[in-house]
Amino acid sequence: MDRESSLVEVVADPVTDRLIDAINTVLAAGRWEEVVVLALSLWEHAVAVGDMELAALVEDIRAIALDAVAHPSGDDGVIRIGGADGGRA
Repeated sequence: MDRESSLVEVVADPVTDRLIDAINTVLAAGRWEEVVVLALSLWEHAVAVGDMELAALVEDIRAIALDAVAHPSGDDGVIRIGGADGGRA
């Protein structure tokens, strides 16, 4: 199977499409905890169908979401990592 055919199949996969749509919806709403859960489901599905490229991308999205959950942003929207000074020593 050539690369173009495999991309078409991934896009046409209804499970992948549903999970991507769900992630986009909760991401737009800023619901990072749900992004973490849905990204794991999408990663598992990508691995199950052998799409390791998608799995790697989703792994990155999940890592970003986990960081957002662990370090929520302040009122100014800036993610703070560190102590009381927000990591800006």
